[in-house]
This record gives sequence, structure tokens and C-alpha cells, in this order.
Amino acid sequence: MDKIKAFFAKDWTMEEKVLLSLTALFGGIILGILFAPVRSINCGNNSGNSGLSKEDMANMEGEEE
Repeated sequence: MDKIKAFFAKDWTMEEKVLLSLTALFGGIILGILFAPVRSINCGNNSGNSGLSKEDMANMEGEEE
């Protein structure tokens, strides 16, 4: 916390301090996006809708009997 207070107590204009802070923030966001592990994209909520056709569903119902 003392380092942050010392940073804002330096003889810089407020615009320079804000610019440096935003640069660090956005730089961290970009690095986080670049180095994040790639995961498979899944559209939907996996609520049980299998997306089978009517014929496939009829075949499955026939197998259960």
C-alpha cells in the first residue's frame, strides 16, 4: 500500500498517472487473454437436448421395449 501511495505522491500530472495505470491494466488484460488456456467452445447449456432426429429417437424408443 505504501508503494501505491508513493506512486501517486510523485511529481507527475494526474493525466500521466492515470495513463500509466490504465496502460498497466489493459496490458495485463491483454496478456491474460494471450496466455489463458484455450478451451473448447460450447454453445448451449447441456440441458439434455441431444439433437437427435425423429428417426433416431424412434429407433431408441424401439430398443428400450
